[in-house]
Amino acid sequence: MYVAAQVLGALTGAGILKGVSASDDNLCTPVPADQVTPGQAFLIELLITFVFLLAIFATCDSLRSGFDGSGPLAIGLALAMCHLWAVRAPTMRALSIF
Repeated sequence: MYVAAQVLGALTGAGILKGVSASDDNLCTPVPADQVTPGQAFLIELLITFVFLLAIFATCDSLRSGFDGSGPLAIGLALAMCHLWAVRAPTMRALSIF
């Protein structure tokens, strides 16, 4: 029952996404934009991975003092920043196609 619900939800979501999208070019695929070279895609992926992992390691460091904020919020905001910065170039995980 659970697997059937997951498959039905995935198919429904994909159908909605296809219906509201203007074009089918590289829809939901980790392909860099046409104007981005493989070197630029690698550099962008390297930078956003560094920022994201730095946020995770800094948040989860048990020896760090003076951190009274929300760890999950800090990690989530770092991830959102990486997505918002890199969305016009490649997507996050663009190197998985190479």
